[in-house]
Amino acid sequence: MADAKGQVVGFEAAEGRERIPVRVQRIDDHTLVVPSDAQRLIPTGKLDVAELTDPLLRASQDDGLKLIVQYEGGAGTARAEVRSAGDTRLRRTFPTLDADAIRTPQDDVATVWEALTDQRKSGVRATASAIIAGMEWAADEGADVVNLSLGGPDSPGVDPLEAEVDKLSAENRDGVKVGENADPLSGAKPFTVESTDAEYRLTTSVERSEKVAAASTRIDAGFTFRSRQVAATTALPVSTVRFAAPVDLASRAPADASATIPVTVQGSAAGKNLKSLIVSVSYDDGTTWQLVKVESGRISVRNPAKEKGISFLAEITDKQGNKSTLTIHNAYYGK
Repeated sequence: MADAKGQVVGFEAAEGRERIPVRVQRIDDHTLVVPSDAQRLIPTGKLDVAELTDPLLRASQDDGLKLIVQYEGGAGTARAEVRSAGDTRLRRTFPTLDADAIRTPQDDVATVWEALTDQRKSGVRATASAIIAGMEWAADEGADVVNLSLGGPDSPGVDPLEAEVDKLSAENRDGVKVGENADPLSGAKPFTVESTDAEYRLTTSVERSEKVAAASTRIDAGFTFRSRQVAATTALPVSTVRFAAPVDLASRAPADASATIPVTVQGSAAGKNLKSLIVSVSYDDGTTWQLVKVESGRISVRNPAKEKGISFLAEITDKQGNKSTLTIHNAYYGK
């Protein structure tokens, strides 16, 4: 609901969701009202609220939202409720994975969401094999971006999971893979692209041994931007964030103490070209995330417990719509 000036002054919950807590957040001239059961998915990258308002995305969903759902064990109730949610249509089944590909009309999305998020119904989840199968299927169907979260214990060399993700990750031009390499730091192996205007998605991940540096053990970055050939060398419209945490030379800070950390946006979104900046922190190496408020270029956090780490996730959008994400695992430790 909006007032005479167009400012949001309230909202009306969908039927059956009246008791779900919501978080209200204002970014520039936008007001976000996010249910608590969706809130935990945003920092992980599984749900991007900004993307939900994209006109092209909304137009593509005129005939329904496409989903891939995997069931496990006693998920018979959830399976039945998902398939029978209004006019939801079963598009394809994956017997080996025990998964469904469905299309659900906009009016029935809330019913499907309830079937998937109600913790009383066991057996609905996404495993690594199911997620990869879904990514491959989505790529075959012509999807431009597949935004999911995968993780697991590290091992020497490249395991099958890493190899599969590497195959599906790198630089893409309008959804078509341009190339990939294992040398993200030196830039000795550049990508060659066409000169015409296009949207690009560039992802990179760098890990370093604790023998080299105990903190910032892994950094993941992703950039979505438009680019074309220009007359002179020009920096790409990508951004990053610097967290100037007050730590000692060993990247440690007093355990469990309150800390104020300056946050500086660098790159295309710096200064007055910043549209939005969303920051989250994690105390379990990215398994769960908590949103923190950015005020006057600073965030307030609780330092991690002794010998434990804190991780940062920044999501940046500039006023031209270029988007960047940065994840710093174990940025510093408690002492």
